[in-house]
Amino acid sequence: MPIRKTQLTTYNFDKEISSIKEQIKNKEQIKYKEEEVEIFKTRVRSQEQIQKDMNDQYIVTVTNIQNNESRLKELKILIEKISGLEKCPTCLQCVAEEYKQNIVVKARDEYNKIENETQKLKKDKQELTIKLEQTKRQIDTLKNSLSEMQIMKIRLENLNEKEKRMQILEKQKLTILGDIELIKSHMQELEKTMKEYEAYERSFQLKNRDFLDIQTKERQVLIKKAETNRGIEFLTTQIKEIEAEIKRIEELTLKLNYFKELEFWLNGKFIELVLYTEKNVMLKLREEFSELFSNWFSILVPDTLSVKLDESFSPIIQQQDYELDYSYLSGGERTAVALAYRLALNQVINSILSTIKTRDLVILDEPTDGFSEAQLDKIRDILMQLKVKQLIIVSHEQKVEGFVDNIIRFKKTEGVTQIVKE
Repeated sequence: MPIRKTQLTTYNFDKEISSIKEQIKNKEQIKYKEEEVEIFKTRVRSQEQIQKDMNDQYIVTVTNIQNNESRLKELKILIEKISGLEKCPTCLQCVAEEYKQNIVVKARDEYNKIENETQKLKKDKQELTIKLEQTKRQIDTLKNSLSEMQIMKIRLENLNEKEKRMQILEKQKLTILGDIELIKSHMQELEKTMKEYEAYERSFQLKNRDFLDIQTKERQVLIKKAETNRGIEFLTTQIKEIEAEIKRIEELTLKLNYFKELEFWLNGKFIELVLYTEKNVMLKLREEFSELFSNWFSILVPDTLSVKLDESFSPIIQQQDYELDYSYLSGGERTAVALAYRLALNQVINSILSTIKTRDLVILDEPTDGFSEAQLDKIRDILMQLKVKQLIIVSHEQKVEGFVDNIIRFKKTEGVTQIVKE
């Protein structure tokens, strides 16, 4: 009976040592280097920085494309407007074909240049999209490789622990074998005495066997617990990294959706709103301008003629609801049209630009050219209605001298203009 107990104890040690050796026999095949892990982490950070830079470049490229397309629309409208322009809306003179061609050629050159630049930007956008996908795949591949290396690290640490455990068991085995040999010498002396305690011996063997089994199970549970804790720590780290990556991707997605919505609003809504607002402002401005123009003209010219402005702010002269060409007007009527237009324009500009520095200054050059005596008398009333702080009139009409406070006379002698001293 004592011999069987000794055999059982050494057998359990040998079995556990053999099991550990079987588990660590492939340890040398596990290739793990800490410097390689750092290299992979550096590469991941580098690729993520490249991905961020390309995302920033992608946003800049999309913005430039939108700006260029907006400018192309403006140039197209300008080319169409200039190509169909026959008369200057301000001076009513015919616009030279060469002048129009110069403007159109410059606009088309700029249009072609911007269009080429836009095509290049769109190509860059496609290339950036492809590169972003490639970079994302590279990052995923590197992260997968890094995860595999982390798993190998845990396996290697686990095998190292088992190897240490095997060494401890072997030392314990040698110690126990020495104890067994010592005990054998005592057991021979006690064998006769032990026979009467055989019943206790059998019970002891059973309890000892249970005890050894419990010890073995305890060691196995502790090993599994250590492995599980390491696995939990590794998985926790991975979960945090994945959550951070998901958060970053969600933020990028929100930014991308914002820029898409902004692009849609700018292209689909903002331009239409600006055009609509501009149209309404110009319509209101033209109505105010036309009313002022008509009022000033009605003071200077008999009731048989009336004036208003068309959509291009060009004067329209009417006589009993029939339009008259500007060339059919007399010299005084033409001067009246020009003066009324300038006075109305001055009021409109002053009402729009409240901070203009010249709002209290009006300069009129030959405003009475071709006027009759009756019209000259009305000029005084008009000048009184202007209510400006400074009014300067350049005129050869002697009657105008009675309308002003100060008179400065000029005389040209041999091509030189001088002030006449009185």
